[in-house]
Amino acid sequence: MKKSKRVISILLVFSLLMTVLAGCAGNTSGGKNTTPDTGGEADKGADSTPAGESYELVFATHLAENHPITQAMYLFTKRAEELSNGRLKFKTYINVELGDPTDVIDQIRIGVVDGGYFTTGHMAYYNNKLNATMWPYMFESYEHAAKAYDSEVGEYMKKMAADGGFKVIDWMYYGFRNMSTNKPINKVSDIKGLKLRVPAERVNQLTMTAFGAVCTTIAFNELYLALSQGVVDGQENPIATMDSANVQEVNKNIAMIEYTFFTTGMVMNPDKFNSLPADLQEVIIKASKEATAYERDTFVEAENKIIDKFKKDYKVTFTYPDKKEFVAAAQPALSELKKDYDEAFVKEWLALIEESKVK
Repeated sequence: MKKSKRVISILLVFSLLMTVLAGCAGNTSGGKNTTPDTGGEADKGADSTPAGESYELVFATHLAENHPITQAMYLFTKRAEELSNGRLKFKTYINVELGDPTDVIDQIRIGVVDGGYFTTGHMAYYNNKLNATMWPYMFESYEHAAKAYDSEVGEYMKKMAADGGFKVIDWMYYGFRNMSTNKPINKVSDIKGLKLRVPAERVNQLTMTAFGAVCTTIAFNELYLALSQGVVDGQENPIATMDSANVQEVNKNIAMIEYTFFTTGMVMNPDKFNSLPADLQEVIIKASKEATAYERDTFVEAENKIIDKFKKDYKVTFTYPDKKEFVAAAQPALSELKKDYDEAFVKEWLALIEESKVK
């Protein structure tokens, strides 16, 4: 079933690419009102590229239009078009339009899709060392994550992604994963026996199991239906992702356990990136950095606004359990996760994380 689904999604993208090659010239990155306002005109002079061959790239994310990462993608494509004087054009797809994230990350890796915004968990199918970025309670705060991304940790992560077949330009927030359920969660024991939708990543499965949950894997685009029909009692995701899936309509309790931090990369097919002229590679890097700065600056503010909206408009109850209890409960999962790797890697990775902590 997985193989046939992947083949269908790849054929769909080939069809879309044929449409592009047939002469689709306009940018379809979500319409005129979806791109964040940068407050100025396109850069001129030194930042502009000379006239030359133009390129149309296909980018995708599985997230909804209002998600901060989707908005960052729109900003990236807008700025790349401006900085290249129109030599770069983009076709963008959101909301799993090209298939499940695991399908699209396949498409990026083989070059059917040129790039997009996906997590280290999606890329970990091709290098499981990337799962270490999601080990429970690695990152202490958003400030810590940003510092780590811009240090040796971020470069180390890019090398892991490259070993899996991906070119990562920048890292940005996907957020701390919290838990929404049909009952309040105040302590670890409250989770025991709950049926939770959990993604296929090993770190999520092991950690939620260590907390006492009964885990099941359901596709992201089927999550709302599963919650509304009571197939599962809850799920775990960053707040912004819960909002994009309208989880707040069907789960009225959210526990801020912040048990793992997920990272999104601006990911490209390395052959596609390397095939572009050097000046356009520089444009992509510059535009990506602008979009990354925007996403990091706005993500926490957007998350707080979502929390306020959940409380006011949807009567969602938030609990803030003692994180120390959850850190202790996650240790068996962390110990099990470490067994997947050689001792030298575990030691090196944890040392890098420790060095990156905000002092």
